[in-house]
Amino acid sequence: AGDMKTRDALRPITNARPQGVNYILHGSLVNWQGWQFRLRFDARQGTVLNRVGYQTAAGMRPVAYEIAMSEMFVPYHDNDPNWFYRAYFDMGEYGFGNMATQLQQADCPSHAEYLNVTLHTVDGTPLEAKDRICIFEHDPGHPAWRHEEPILTGIPGIETHQSRRSMELVVRMVATIGNYDYFQDYVFTQDGRLRIRLISTGLDAAKAVLAETLASPSAKTDTQTGTLIAPHRLGVNHDHFFSYRIDFDIDGTANNFTRMRLGAPPQAKNAPRQGIWQVSPQRVSDEKSAQTAMSAERPAVLLFSSNQTKNAMGYPTGYQLIMPNIKPLVTPMDEAFKRAYWVNRNLWVTRFKRDEIFASGLPTNQSAPWLGLPEYIVDNENIEDADIVAWATMGFHHVPMAEDWPVMPSKVDEIILKPRNFFDRNPAIDLPN
Repeated sequence: AGDMKTRDALRPITNARPQGVNYILHGSLVNWQGWQFRLRFDARQGTVLNRVGYQTAAGMRPVAYEIAMSEMFVPYHDNDPNWFYRAYFDMGEYGFGNMATQLQQADCPSHAEYLNVTLHTVDGTPLEAKDRICIFEHDPGHPAWRHEEPILTGIPGIETHQSRRSMELVVRMVATIGNYDYFQDYVFTQDGRLRIRLISTGLDAAKAVLAETLASPSAKTDTQTGTLIAPHRLGVNHDHFFSYRIDFDIDGTANNFTRMRLGAPPQAKNAPRQGIWQVSPQRVSDEKSAQTAMSAERPAVLLFSSNQTKNAMGYPTGYQLIMPNIKPLVTPMDEAFKRAYWVNRNLWVTRFKRDEIFASGLPTNQSAPWLGLPEYIVDNENIEDADIVAWATMGFHHVPMAEDWPVMPSKVDEIILKPRNFFDRNPAIDLPN
């Protein structure tokens, strides 16, 4: 690709902040559009949010005490002697923060504000690492809300259209771990949502093979565990699993976890409709019962709520946890997967304990099986009206393709914290024209 010409430059789209920024950064404290949080940096976890809350007329209301990555697991699926052992715990083995790279060029908008962080050399000497975090606001390209009343169009004195521009606050870092580059974003919105976003790019790990194309004699054998992404280069099939630890404190430390099951109960024979679905809330009482494997056959709203605070309609104030359905395709008794047993559930919920931080346990280099979350739930503690922690997984099964070569296009995955009856109405209703 050395002789490939780049396409003509595009006319620029300006990103600017001519009147300054809308957030206030005071030390580690950030305030923006009702949101307040502490931002810190950890050599293992990267960017960490603490004391996340939202300002309302009732005062500063807590949402979560801490939100941070808990572990990454990237296993390759090839039994070749040079590949079978490649199952990486990228965060625990290398340190997501340790691998943070200096942000530059297109990593952040031109108007972003950059922050330095403190890392340490091998002998423990502090080292100031330049521009490892950026903070910026941007227009996501869609309104915060909109409505049109076409039936009233043309009536004098009646405004038929209302819409409000949206703005988001993004806290970003990028870690380069081996061949992959990972963006870790926390995205705050004006309607009370918080998106935990992981963007994967960089290079596929390529295995040398004899086949040049699928017409080559060895192609059938060579491509059993991956895709030819270039002549003699096989992109090996693998997974990306990202675990995030969310220490909820919704309107206080005493919270509950409820599965709001969606289902279609039988209707009376004379009912005008037979196809009616309803919601059946099921509060979860203990850690083992809280393990959740996402299923299209049994959909549910996963709700974390206060044990006593209610909104104006009388519902418990809460936040809904939304995540993709990433399910392992192999037996959990695989030697690598025993050490990452948390991937067998999209969600775990535990009672808070100070030293329970990492989904695969404190050590991961050559670690023993069953550490971390399997240990944490052995005592099966009660999680009702308690300080509880959610462990949510996102990620993807990576089947390589030619478009991954020579550099993989950015792949976006998200966990979303969405207010559910935390407010009395849409918190973005008061946005100005």
